[in-house]
Amino acid sequence: MGYATYSPTKHAIVGLAETLRHELKPFAVRISVLYPPDTRTPGFQKENQTKPPECAILSEKAELLEPEEVAETFIEGVLSNKFQILPGKARLYWRLFRHLPRLVRMLIDSDYARARKKLGKS
Repeated sequence: MGYATYSPTKHAIVGLAETLRHELKPFAVRISVLYPPDTRTPGFQKENQTKPPECAILSEKAELLEPEEVAETFIEGVLSNKFQILPGKARLYWRLFRHLPRLVRMLIDSDYARARKKLGKS
């Protein structure tokens, strides 16, 4: 909820990164993609001003990381030649969605329904 512009762009970046990873491998160029969770930044504060109320309620359950934590994980990942860098609980959520997508969708749908109910919407 609320990420209709972010998600397609992220998928495009990941697709480009996958392609570059293969095309640049012979030249020893490494590619990494960061999947940052909610991070306490000015951009996140601005995002919260226009975030749909359902999304704000769903975000309450998420872990809010400090920029330094995300940066440290990113640097460690790049230095370790990791392609996917998932700070905080993002790795757990990514694995769950990869292996149990129907369960994750069911849980997200349930959380979304509770958020709508909390807002007096059906």
